[in-house]
Amino acid sequence: MIRRKNLFLFLFIIASLALAGCASGKKSSRCDNPGPLSAQQSPAPADEGVAAPQGDEGDFEDPFASKEEDSGEYANDIHDPIEPLNRVFFAFNDKFYFYVAKPIAKGWRKAMPEKARIGIGNVMTNFLMPIRLVNNILQFDILGAGEEITRFLANSTVGLGGWFDLAAKNGLPLDEEDFGQTLGEYGVGHGFYLVVPFLGPSSLRDTVGDSLDFYLHPFNYAVVEGNPGEEIIALKAAKIENTLSLDKDTYEKVVKESIDPYLFMRNAYFQLRESCQKK
Repeated sequence: MIRRKNLFLFLFIIASLALAGCASGKKSSRCDNPGPLSAQQSPAPADEGVAAPQGDEGDFEDPFASKEEDSGEYANDIHDPIEPLNRVFFAFNDKFYFYVAKPIAKGWRKAMPEKARIGIGNVMTNFLMPIRLVNNILQFDILGAGEEITRFLANSTVGLGGWFDLAAKNGLPLDEEDFGQTLGEYGVGHGFYLVVPFLGPSSLRDTVGDSLDFYLHPFNYAVVEGNPGEEIIALKAAKIENTLSLDKDTYEKVVKESIDPYLFMRNAYFQLRESCQKK
């Protein structure tokens, strides 16, 4: 079947995109994950791994200052006991991004107008409402759950199945929630940092959370024939690839401007995940 033949390609696509994949996110919408790192919304990196800015603007930053001095308690939360292995996987994912994932995204960008790609992304995001809703409930965020239901009803009807995100335009922005965040709300720490082959930056907590979110996916209950896991992988791959096609080469800029892209991505990932927490 064509679906099965494409499955392996989808797996590759998913995996590579997470290394661009400190998802862009604001505190108001907490965490938009996954997706490429936004040049304007990416979290400020910790001292290590990023080149000092040039020019007269800003204060001088001591490149030899300790992480504890520059980034406070945040730096102490980064545990990377398998850094040598993580660096190997990071290098592998980096090559895959440039030689496979990015070319596919560029092809999709040329084939489909930007407005259409935005609409497609909105539809897929709207479809995944149950995951966000359940996690809001598990976090005892009744207001967030109510907003999620309101968003879904508005966008599914007036917004033509979610093609138009009318809720966001009327003051109700997307609030991404996942099981990793839910575990964090219950006091579960990140564990240690992981760079998963193909899947990119993660942590022990978020890896467990992703596996739990898998069982909340609507395809588990909507697909009658076949393995819903294939459809879940395909949809996630398409969603991330579509998001990457809307990105303005942020990862390329990170690689070019950072002293150590691995450290930059590690710090940015943890800062982003911390910003996703509600309390």
